[in-house]
Amino acid sequence: SLGKDQTVTPERLEARKVHAVDGDGNQVHSWTVRKCLYCEVEHEGSTYVLSSGRWYRVDRDFVATVNASFNAVPRLEGFLPEYRHAGEAEYCAAVAAADGKRYVLLDQRTINIGGRYGKIELCDLFTAAKDFVHVKRYGASSVLSHLFAQGAMSAEAFRYEADFRNKALELLPRAFRWFHEPPSPADFRIVFAIVSYKAGALTLPFFSRVNLRQTVKRLEAFSYRVALAKVTVE
Repeated sequence: SLGKDQTVTPERLEARKVHAVDGDGNQVHSWTVRKCLYCEVEHEGSTYVLSSGRWYRVDRDFVATVNASFNAVPRLEGFLPEYRHAGEAEYCAAVAAADGKRYVLLDQRTINIGGRYGKIELCDLFTAAKDFVHVKRYGASSVLSHLFAQGAMSAEAFRYEADFRNKALELLPRAFRWFHEPPSPADFRIVFAIVSYKAGALTLPFFSRVNLRQTVKRLEAFSYRVALAKVTVE
């Protein structure tokens, strides 16, 4: 947007804005370009993170602990087909349509149980192997934090709310249903599937790795299994 003869400068990063609009094209929020930048650098043995326009220096031992937790989460290679779609909703619908014996589409099919949960999705895709699959395109820490929170909230409701489980059963074909009440969380796996354009192994921003660590602890306390899956882009 600067044109071929203009250079990026700190001043332009502060002056230029990025705008968010709703479905009708109305502007709903704006940020400076600087606040949209994310960076992690190693300098003289320390880790520094630029997030939302601010720099943070992260304790070395904490970095090591977070990275060890991230690396310990099982990875599912080739778990989902390639992504070649305009958005997560279109992608999930295509995956379920292509293999109806393995996947059930639950994206945007919210379950209302009231209380502190309100309306929530069980997951985006449910598999015959009893996987709750939550799909999100790679983005800022806040985007991925929402993904992890969605998975944790759904898993908690499934664990403790019989009404939630009963309404979830109504959304599933008979071949995908569980037949013991209450079901054992250990029979289910929470899969966070992240669509990433980057080559190589899946990487996440540092704050997302921190958030994932807490989410995995929470889910494992409920006796669920947890895994990460990278969705490659065509």
